[in-house]
Amino acid sequence: MYRQIRLDVPDHRGAAMHRAAQIWNTERRLHLDPELAVNHAFNHVTWPATRPR
Repeated sequence: MYRQIRLDVPDHRGAAMHRAAQIWNTERRLHLDPELAVNHAFNHVTWPATRPR
């Protein structure tokens, strides 16, 4: 099943890229920046970057 999915992915790349462009254009038109909000949220989180010694 994994192999079949991997083989089918290139067939849908064009559609996926078109949909991504639509989403990105909508975000720009609405002045949305979800990536910025996520980056700000994680700026104060230290646990992924630190580990106990």
